[in-house]
Amino acid sequence: MKKALFITYYFPPMGLGGVQRTLKFVKYLPSFGWQPIILTVRPGSYFAFDPSLLKDIPAAAKVVRTGSLDPLKMLSRLQHREKTVEPAENLRRTLSYLSQMVFQPDNKLGWLPFALSKAREILHQESVELIYTTAPPFTCHLVGILLSRLYRKPLVVDFRDAWTQFQFVHYPTSIHRLLNQVLEKKVIRKAARVVSTNEVLRENLRQAHPRAAASKFTVIPHGFDPDDFKNEGKPSSTGKFTVTYSGSFYATVTPKHFLSAVREMLDEEPGLANEIKLVFLGMFREENKRLVKKLNLQGVVDIRGYLPHSESVVQLLSSDLLWLTLDESEGAEAVTPSKLFEYIASGRPILACVPEGAAAQIVRSTGNGIVVPPDDIQGIKKAILGYYNQYRTGKLKRTTSKIIQKYDRQRLTGELARVFDEAVLKVT
Repeated sequence: MKKALFITYYFPPMGLGGVQRTLKFVKYLPSFGWQPIILTVRPGSYFAFDPSLLKDIPAAAKVVRTGSLDPLKMLSRLQHREKTVEPAENLRRTLSYLSQMVFQPDNKLGWLPFALSKAREILHQESVELIYTTAPPFTCHLVGILLSRLYRKPLVVDFRDAWTQFQFVHYPTSIHRLLNQVLEKKVIRKAARVVSTNEVLRENLRQAHPRAAASKFTVIPHGFDPDDFKNEGKPSSTGKFTVTYSGSFYATVTPKHFLSAVREMLDEEPGLANEIKLVFLGMFREENKRLVKKLNLQGVVDIRGYLPHSESVVQLLSSDLLWLTLDESEGAEAVTPSKLFEYIASGRPILACVPEGAAAQIVRSTGNGIVVPPDDIQGIKKAILGYYNQYRTGKLKRTTSKIIQKYDRQRLTGELARVFDEAVLKVT
């Protein structure tokens, strides 16, 4: 098999959505003639871990881990935690600002010397034909261009999120912004192919780099692994209309408006308090728990915390409605969270509180979702009641298999393999 060196910071046993895309590519690439060699960090301090994901790493793959100078390690010591880090939102914002002031392009810059050193060992020992980097963190792309120049290997870069146009990036000064724009330009120029997760993100990258050939840019969306969805979920044992949210809340992505809509709905129809259940999977910060208490929603809210991926899928399949939210900040239009595609794979209807953009387009394309502005409390309330009435009358629709199959990760990995083949052929 041809060999590809994967440069990725987030990889199992780390959890959360950032690892899924890379892991599933690694899982299915050998069946398309590519052996992945994964260069990543040793498990250290992080927000969540899921060792069960390790089972998806195929025997053909080789995983090489290094050390890293990661600020999260210091935070974990301050919180007296060995590995898991869960800062309050105000602290997270402060640390993020300080990080952007000091570290460019991001606070994983301390991994660069470790990654370069180990990658050079790998490239001397293995007949690698291509280098693949996935970001964020964008330090991975810097490692990639340095290696590509040193060893004359084609480089494929994957943008899971935007870099300089990301919704949550706030550069402290114009110099910081200019530096990142220069780095992004160098990465785009050096890459043989640029992969992004949706059409809006691809178009934004093309417009920001008009001198790059349009053929260099391609879209491979997030998806779902069919192996994770083999078993149909069982209805909620409580017999209640179950609405599930999977993921974390951070910055201006908040459950505030959704919970306020539910509170208003229950005030108007108190009997629904015995008919509805809201399930939250993932990190649910203390400030959000206080909000639940303030709105007196303890009786309908079920906070599960971070679960192994397989268990979260079971919950999706056991739900009646799935909720997605983003904020309306600049750049949010180019965001498509990975969980959206597992929502689609479940076949359940989706209530998407998102701005107009890539996520809204995809939800509407399913024929089984409603898009409401994130802060539209009346719109959210109306949508929930509409779905609840469908549930009561047995008319909740399921997303068709034809739409679901568009996001099969095995098929999407075949697209990545073709990108790899084209990148290598272009060089030779």
